[in-house]
Amino acid sequence: MGLDAMTRADAVVIGGGIAGLSVAARLAKEMRVGVLEAEVACVYHASGRSVAFAHFGLGDRIVRTLTALSLFEFREMESVSGDPIASVHPALHIARADQRGELDALQEVHDRFECAYEILQDAEIESVMPTLKIGPEYAHRAILDTGSLRLDTDAMLQRHLADLKANGGSLVTNAPVRSTVRDAGLWSVETLAGSFQAPYLVNAAGAWADEVARMAGVSTIGLQPRRRSVIFCPKAPGACLPRPWTRHPVRLATPRRKSWTKRSRRTGLRPLPP
Repeated sequence: MGLDAMTRADAVVIGGGIAGLSVAARLAKEMRVGVLEAEVACVYHASGRSVAFAHFGLGDRIVRTLTALSLFEFREMESVSGDPIASVHPALHIARADQRGELDALQEVHDRFECAYEILQDAEIESVMPTLKIGPEYAHRAILDTGSLRLDTDAMLQRHLADLKANGGSLVTNAPVRSTVRDAGLWSVETLAGSFQAPYLVNAAGAWADEVARMAGVSTIGLQPRRRSVIFCPKAPGACLPRPWTRHPVRLATPRRKSWTKRSRRTGLRPLPP
């Protein structure tokens, strides 16, 4: 379906990130779908910078249930070239001595969803993640989830985009939304790339979803764009598993970008010898 045909569709999806492309790819099997992306290319913002790690350490009951339901599809999903988009990668949830309650609650979550995990303490934590400071005030006790998945973000997005186009859908870039109006059962969406109409409108605008919601006259949910810091470590020579993805069970302040000494003091990390 060409761009001219997409001026009228069954559904218009605003946002070309993982949410927009995945829902559009599925809808395209049943109806005519167009995706409107404000930037010059899709996945320009959060989806292109995602850690893309499937585990049970984040979210409430609903989010964790969705995670559990998604794991099977992640394991079965293939990239455009036929390679798997997910690989098993351990997740290490660390806690100080005074965070035992939060870690126990997270262990209950892992039990509820029948996760494969181990409980580690002190030296055992150091053996799997030697960059951590060990002790009651740092990494004292941990859950090592051995069934979590690391996802290939780009492969997932390209798979959804390929499925969208294979089923007749279109992606329109450089199309920031300026207004949305509903009249006589149709949404009219005005963008810098033209006007688009559809009876169904999907708001998948990520950090800008509240702005789109206000244009559409529906309630906002208080979305705020946030930054994150991630430290990647190469796999240790001879290790059976890569270094685990590591986090605290409670949210910590993001360290400021100063010297390594100050940064490591804040995060509980210690430098390793070359």
